[in-house]
Amino acid sequence: DILYLHHLKTGALIRSVFEGVAKIIGLPEERIRNVREVGGLFGVCFQIADDLLDHENPNEVGGLPKVIGKEGTRNLLD
Repeated sequence: DILYLHHLKTGALIRSVFEGVAKIIGLPEERIRNVREVGGLFGVCFQIADDLLDHENPNEVGGLPKVIGKEGTRNLLD
């Protein structure tokens, strides 16, 4: 569920930026689809890394490290 939220939240935000730039520079539709996918994956990875940083803060609760552990989150990010 958390990864799905990351996909809908940060993944979508960064995916839209990647896609917008691809359209602005005039890439063909096939390349835009590829860039869109990479942007979504980049966004999810960014959010996973942010979860790891948040986990270092004792005031933060929840997030992916709480569910699968710090090591599991690092492995997923890798």
